[in-house]
Amino acid sequence: GGRVVKTLAIMGGDYPEGRECNLCGDRGAAAFIFETLAMPPPDGSVLRVVYVGLQVGLPVLTGARLTQCGPAKESPIRAAYIDYLEGPDRDRPSWDQLTALVAVRGVDGVDGLRECQDCVGANQFNADTNDCWNVWHPHKEEWETLSGNNTVEVDLAVGLWGGSCTCPDGQVYQVGDEGNMCGSLACYGGTSGPCIQQISDSWANKKANCAGLRRRKPISGSPQTYMELADAKAASKVVDDLIRPRSPQR
Repeated sequence: GGRVVKTLAIMGGDYPEGRECNLCGDRGAAAFIFETLAMPPPDGSVLRVVYVGLQVGLPVLTGARLTQCGPAKESPIRAAYIDYLEGPDRDRPSWDQLTALVAVRGVDGVDGLRECQDCVGANQFNADTNDCWNVWHPHKEEWETLSGNNTVEVDLAVGLWGGSCTCPDGQVYQVGDEGNMCGSLACYGGTSGPCIQQISDSWANKKANCAGLRRRKPISGSPQTYMELADAKAASKVVDDLIRPRSPQR
């Protein structure tokens, strides 16, 4: 049989949230691509999609070293940089080079880059407003309860002042404060709101224990993630070492 594409590296988007011209330049075409990627491959294979966005390549500046390294001054890469940048000793961001390296070497094979861990999100397009954006934060429908349910119980060690406790599933509970001095709310496994310095029966002596969440296994479509910049200097060296002129082999 023929070869199967396992990874698709896309230079585009602004992650975790924003807009970028490669995805928003032709919204209709981009929307079609992402609708297609949302469907499982017909042959049952798994296509992994990796985005290399605006913020990854922006600080990774390369090109100026091309006029300083080696005698191969007829290098077409060197000539392309000088022509595009209208002169030698000039740098430009390296989105495209990093995307190509991710495609060839994989998400763990490019120094200075790392794969975003536990990322959930979507590239969204609105045909009515002709708008597009990336939203790459946890979405409620992508998660499920890990074990048990949220619980609220009375604990006399919890104070009479209090406030809100938001559990990972979005449920909000009123809880008291630890130590009766608004030191912290009795919110375990969730996100505490501000402590309110007044007594209320709705939160007095109450504490909340939130159930954990886990990602649902994808039931269709292609698993998607994006790359993050961990070390701009290391990433710049990888690209510069790749494109620098070399003497011809004899």
